[in-house]
Amino acid sequence: MVSPTRIVVALLLLLTHSLAWAVKLDVTLDSNEIASGDTVNLTVTVDEQAFGRAPDFSPLKKDFEILSNRQSSQYSMVNGKITSSTSWILTLQPRAGGYLAIPPLQYGGQSSKPLKLHVTQRSQAEPVNTTDVVFLDAQVDHKEVYVQQQVIYTVRLYRRIDLHDSEYFPPKVDDAVMEPLGNKREYMSTQNGRSYVISEQRYVIFPQKSGELEISAAEITGTIFLSGNNSFLLDPFNGKQIRRKSPAVRLQVKPQPASYPADQPWLPAQSLTLRESWKPADPEFKVGEPVTRTIVIEAEGLAPSVLPPIKPPVFDNLKLYPEQAQTASNIGARGQISTRTENLAMIATAPGALELPAVEVTWWDLDEEKVKVARLPARNLEIKGARQVQQTDAPLQAPPPATETDEVPDSLNGEDNHTWQWIALVALVLWLGTLAGAAWLWRQRQAAATAQESAPTDATDRFTPAATKAARQRFEAACTGNDARGARSALIDWYRQQFHNPQLHNLHDIARQTPLPALDAALQKLDAVLYRGAKEKDWKGSELQQAVMEALSRPAQTGPQSALEPLYPA
Repeated sequence: MVSPTRIVVALLLLLTHSLAWAVKLDVTLDSNEIASGDTVNLTVTVDEQAFGRAPDFSPLKKDFEILSNRQSSQYSMVNGKITSSTSWILTLQPRAGGYLAIPPLQYGGQSSKPLKLHVTQRSQAEPVNTTDVVFLDAQVDHKEVYVQQQVIYTVRLYRRIDLHDSEYFPPKVDDAVMEPLGNKREYMSTQNGRSYVISEQRYVIFPQKSGELEISAAEITGTIFLSGNNSFLLDPFNGKQIRRKSPAVRLQVKPQPASYPADQPWLPAQSLTLRESWKPADPEFKVGEPVTRTIVIEAEGLAPSVLPPIKPPVFDNLKLYPEQAQTASNIGARGQISTRTENLAMIATAPGALELPAVEVTWWDLDEEKVKVARLPARNLEIKGARQVQQTDAPLQAPPPATETDEVPDSLNGEDNHTWQWIALVALVLWLGTLAGAAWLWRQRQAAATAQESAPTDATDRFTPAATKAARQRFEAACTGNDARGARSALIDWYRQQFHNPQLHNLHDIARQTPLPALDAALQKLDAVLYRGAKEKDWKGSELQQAVMEALSRPAQTGPQSALEPLYPA
């Protein structure tokens, strides 16, 4: 007889096993908004081979007509790990307009998340040539816009039969910037009782000049085959070459509003925000330790090229090193979303209180038709540490001066103690002997140099390509291994060889030899690791190596003047 305890344990193991192997069910739409009469593709994916099973699609029939259902399977093995999936792609025709729900679908005991689809009323500007089997249509989301405002231009190819050997020519526009917005989308639609396959391509356009703007027609060429049409009896393949054009579109571009501040860049957007981050995440400002501030401008409906730079403030006790700004764009629900990212390295040079001013960006809200300001608040800082005063790599500390309260040993007070006099006498004799020996040696060298003036020399120059290459290799190896002390020694040796200058002794001399803000900041970090208690594990040799390579790629500093501040300001 099996005990109840064993039965419970077995049931728990079976339950754990079933949960570990639960099927993952994923449901997606190729578009969250379509026009009335159009179709939408619904993709349902499970992470296993279905083997004849399928999700229950009956809940969809309430609000949709299922026009087609295609199934595909994938199977792969990578590094001994097996992955497989099965997908069903359904073409759905909405039965009504408005907001429709894709209800949860059931498969293998799992339930998908519900989705929402917006079915809008079709625009009154319908294609004229709906009796043709192939035609092009073009529309814009706004007929009246501001200069530099985003315009979404959509080209649609309608066809009731296949088009072969087609070639597409996109539209052209003057005094504007135009680029594709996403990839081509294909779906089905019903127009005036006829079913069409539609290929859709969207573009984003930014007018650069006020006045009337004309977008030329898009064009497509290809071959269609009409069997049973007597007009094509002369063609053995019953084919016909066609050329179709979309209607030209005209816009009215308005100038910048008079209420917008004249001293601010013109930014017409649907939304604009500012955000910041710090590295380290919660920085504590200390003298000589770098802190990086990252500011991101994100705008909806603007080109990334028009996002303005953030002007860094100027401080006496804080040195700033801005990096090259990075811009990017992606597709949002209402068009293009652009970002501009700026990184600003900060190194404090003196302790004390400091206020970082607020960061503000003025923009024009297209939805509310008014001026708005995105803002990061001001930040109060407290810089800790001691003021930097050294001009060499390592701080030098002089012994404290003697004061009147310092005690003098009794052994040096008595008049009868003459030991110090004997010591002074012996030191004087030794010094005179050393001076005489040095004078004799100098005369011998002068005589040897005079004798060899006219004779050829076999001495090799101390500054050689081989020595330069060896020093550089040592420097690169030290940077790769994040060896701060090795990188400093090899860098000084490399610079001596590179510039044939034996007077280069420290990092300050290197900064003066090839002045560059990025190199200045990298040497500050190296100096902080070696002499100001910074953690060596946080130091990255790659940053120093990159800064040195950039500095050496520029013309060398030949004069004593320098437009840069010194590496170690007093």
